[in-house]
Parts: sequence; structure tokens; C-alpha cells
Amino acid sequence: MSIKLRMMANSVTRAINPNVTNADIYVNIGSETIAGGKVVPKYTKIVKDIQIQAIQSKDLEHLNLINQQGSFCYGYIDGIIDPMIRGLGTGLSYVEFGGVKWTVKSVVEDWLKYASGDIGNALNDQNGDWVKVVLWRK
Repeated sequence: MSIKLRMMANSVTRAINPNVTNADIYVNIGSETIAGGKVVPKYTKIVKDIQIQAIQSKDLEHLNLINQQGSFCYGYIDGIIDPMIRGLGTGLSYVEFGGVKWTVKSVVEDWLKYASGDIGNALNDQNGDWVKVVLWRK
């Protein structure tokens, strides 16, 4: 039996900070070559509710983002979402909500109960997996 720690915490935090419902999450699964030989990213789209929280200045400094242009926030997402992993041939993943595209800049914290690398299962929040990511809007 899996303890769904994120689900329990979210039941409390969403009373003060409501979740963003039906956010579109585009997980990069590599690339493909289209007509003309152009290489374009390939995504798997999932729709989830996510918790958005502000980033404090001290966290921006710690993450070495203090001098970077754009807006940053934390996103808590059920399932596992990774930033770019060159060794696996994947590019940047991103999240869209409120008509705005946010790039997954980095993973700050995660709870990996399922760690086989199988994207289909990693995106499934039935395992109790969750991730805290830094989202960046240019």
C-alpha cells in the first residue's frame, strides 16, 4: 500500500492556495525528423491539477537564478516530470496554464516510489510519486 503524502499535504494547502486545474503538461520524450530533415521535439501531453507556489529571493539566489530574466515559481505535480536530460536524448518539458507557457527549469525535490524510467508509468500518479519543479516564464 502506498502512502500518498503529496495528496495529504495538498488537501491542506489547497484550502489557502487553490490548485491550478487542468494544466497541460508537455513531457519531452525525444525528437523526430519531419519533412525537409528538420528535427523537432516530440511531447506526451497530460492534463493534471498542479499546485503553484511563489519562490522567495533566497531560493532564487540558492538556485543561481537571481540574475536570470523572467518569472519563476514552484510547481508541485503528481507523477514525475523531468527537465532536459541530454543522456536520454530528451529536451525541455513545459507546463501551460492560464494561457502562459512555463518551462520546467529544474527538479528541486521529488518522491520516487516508481523509478524504472518508464515514462508511461512515471506520469501515472497512482504510485504516490510527486515532484517539485522550478517553472520559468521568459
